[in-house]
Amino acid sequence: MEKLSLDKEKEDLKVGIHVVENAIGEILPIDELIKIFGTQTYLVGGLVRDLILGKSIAGADIDLMTRTPIEDILKNLNELGYSESKEEKFVEKGYSMKQGTGVINLLLNGKEIQIGVKGETSVEKLISTGDVNLNCCAFDIGSRTIINPEVFEEISHRTLLFCNPELAKDDPMKIVSALKLISKMPDLQVPDVTAKIITEALPSTIDFFAKNPDRKHKLDPLFGNINSGEIIKMFEKFNTKGILDGIDFKKQKLEISADYISCPVSELNEDVRAKIGSLIREKFGKKFEEPKLFNHKVNSVVYKLSSIGNVEACLLIDGERIYLATAIDTTQLVNIVSDLCNHNYNIWTTISSSHNLLIALSQKAGLHVINDPSLVKKILISNYPEYDGRLVVEIKRGRAIFTKIDSNDSSQVLLTS
Repeated sequence: MEKLSLDKEKEDLKVGIHVVENAIGEILPIDELIKIFGTQTYLVGGLVRDLILGKSIAGADIDLMTRTPIEDILKNLNELGYSESKEEKFVEKGYSMKQGTGVINLLLNGKEIQIGVKGETSVEKLISTGDVNLNCCAFDIGSRTIINPEVFEEISHRTLLFCNPELAKDDPMKIVSALKLISKMPDLQVPDVTAKIITEALPSTIDFFAKNPDRKHKLDPLFGNINSGEIIKMFEKFNTKGILDGIDFKKQKLEISADYISCPVSELNEDVRAKIGSLIREKFGKKFEEPKLFNHKVNSVVYKLSSIGNVEACLLIDGERIYLATAIDTTQLVNIVSDLCNHNYNIWTTISSSHNLLIALSQKAGLHVINDPSLVKKILISNYPEYDGRLVVEIKRGRAIFTKIDSNDSSQVLLTS
């Protein structure tokens, strides 16, 4: 039986790799990339990781590295009609270079591509000096294959490891890379060996940013994410020497497509604010609780206006959480939530466990019910520390249902993108 189980895991891994390889082939203009950068070119980074994890790749960076000499690349670019741009990073038929970095920025078929020229160093050597495994699964452009399936498997299991533990101990930016992923992925598995390196390196990481305040912006992505509470707890064990001063611990505005408008509540036009309130009251009717409209938890909004200026759909947002949602019809509601999920790494919400229609619509929009009780607790307490000790999570009819002690709120389910 054990051999059958292992054989199935190996077969599932092969299938998973094949699916991702095909997806990358559909996303990237591979033939065009080869003409410019040659066959010894590799896709790494967040796009590969997010495809493996089944996350939206709408905002993912396209990070490549190549062994083709830079003089050959520039020759290829010139022959294909590209010229160097000194003004903008990404322009049609243009490329830009930051001197001394070996990095080229290119707009190709509407896709922003950043590629590092690595010379004769083997790709295996480059990966071994990378930051964390979740950023280092490599797709070979020439053969159109994943070249390190063992890393693919680690990502599939959501296991966080440093590519080179010894290098990570003395590199603040590698520690930040690990913390960033922990802040975005509450279901990430952090083995003891990884956790030990992070904990022991935090004091020197804090010292680095205290001595280099111009690099403090590198810490911004650690906060405002679904699991940033975990990061805050890590830092609270040490004297942070002011490096977290001025950082927003909650996202003030979420990404959205051009079909919608996203803005902080503080910047919301009063006329639109009134129209949003009117739509919410109309759709919720007697069930509407007035204190939920633009209360202290709501810090941003996403909405859509009709051609005559009426609000057709709106979301009240608390950081990354959809606090309240409504629209003129279910199609508009699904579309606005789907758009938000596609443009942000983690969107989440809670819904009354008895509201099956709203749960179904949320799932159609790209949200998933979290049925692991420990994960439900982790996410909620990370975002609302005051819930610690008050949450009761039970499995009922196959779903993780939570309630709060000393609360009149109905039982709810938790959903994330």
